[in-house]
Amino acid sequence: MDYLDCPEGQPLRDNIRNIVESNQIRTVVDVGCGNGKIVELLDLDRYMGFDPWRPLIQRARRRYKHMPHCEFRRTDWNGEIEVDFPVDCVMFIGSLSYNTDHVESFERLIELYKPRMAIIQEILPDQTHIVPENNLKTIPLDHYCSYPHIWHEFDLPVWCGHRVQLEILLPKKDIPDAIY
Repeated sequence: MDYLDCPEGQPLRDNIRNIVESNQIRTVVDVGCGNGKIVELLDLDRYMGFDPWRPLIQRARRRYKHMPHCEFRRTDWNGEIEVDFPVDCVMFIGSLSYNTDHVESFERLIELYKPRMAIIQEILPDQTHIVPENNLKTIPLDHYCSYPHIWHEFDLPVWCGHRVQLEILLPKKDIPDAIY
């Protein structure tokens, strides 16, 4: 999230905090957590962040070692990260576009953790604030939009500032066709 750690990125950070607070999210698994900075925004009981990049995980562990409810692990998308707490929400903040099998991975992780919701943040294809030589990678969002969701769209004056945050309600696993 470093590239959004500027005043222009504040609406994205505020909206994630609002989604978490309004849905009474207390436990999170953060897929592609990067440097883990998102934990500064959230009042959680438990947090597990994972990312494949060792330097980012090492930085997160150093930076947040004073937060015993937060844990950071290095693994790729196919790693099975067991958690010892029930997961309220799985977050994918800018991480889905880094995985070619993002739909399959999303479904596998949702099945593994059985959260009641997911939060996705991704860039949209029509950008106004981008350097033309950058290779902008976007993903289709139709699969994620097939779930009950709330679409939060932003166009901020920052690199790749045209973004969406999807607040996705997931089906309850023990009662067929029921939604939280």
